[in-house]
Amino acid sequence: MGCNSLLCVSPCRHQNIIIDKPYVFVAPYVGRFWPKFLQLFARRRLRQAFGVQEIECRGLEYLRESRAAGHGILIAPNHCRPCDPFVISELTRQAGELPYIMASWHLFMQGRLQAWMLRRAGVFSVYREGMDRAALAAATDILAKAHRPLVIFPEGVISRTHDRLNVLMEGTALIARSAAKKRASASPPGQVVVHPVALRYTFGGSVEEVLSPALDDIESRLTWRPQRSLPLERITKVGLALLSLTWIIHKR
Repeated sequence: MGCNSLLCVSPCRHQNIIIDKPYVFVAPYVGRFWPKFLQLFARRRLRQAFGVQEIECRGLEYLRESRAAGHGILIAPNHCRPCDPFVISELTRQAGELPYIMASWHLFMQGRLQAWMLRRAGVFSVYREGMDRAALAAATDILAKAHRPLVIFPEGVISRTHDRLNVLMEGTALIARSAAKKRASASPPGQVVVHPVALRYTFGGSVEEVLSPALDDIESRLTWRPQRSLPLERITKVGLALLSLTWIIHKR
């Protein structure tokens, strides 16, 4: 499966990653009204907060076939931008699914409103700094029951890698295997399938217009005159200059 997005530049809000509080598991919300309602706003959120203007999803027929077969569905996308969960929300909306999403606990610590909306959207927490047995049990149970798909970003971090899925962390395979054993022993027996998803963002604006102010600033700091006549060759020259400065500083 794959999902292409047309991207324009938009500022993103910084988040607190280090939380000075004891971890408390945030369980998945089992209702369907709020997840379906909030899913409708994913496209607007993508446009307003992240500059994503269009989304094209390919291979949705595979997801629909798994649903028709009654399989437990694990959706495993690459994680290259902070807006990926909203893109996956739109992908599942187009496929007619309401997913559960495993997400880092720190996202629930960014304010009460965000925590409330995340949980109502089907997001539940995982403590990435240690063994979170509650999150593993919840994820396994979701796949074993097969009522709704489970989304896990298996790379564990934002990799900045487009088009392909990097090596999956061990927890993803552990969850899939554990759920598959439960489904195999059920009556009637069932299966668990993993759908890898490649998220790819395409920039739809003018690269020169966006980068020119930043390059002007860097060149001024290097005591250069802005070299607007070189177009994108400026990036190479600025990069080499910064690398040279770094080498000189370390040599000292």
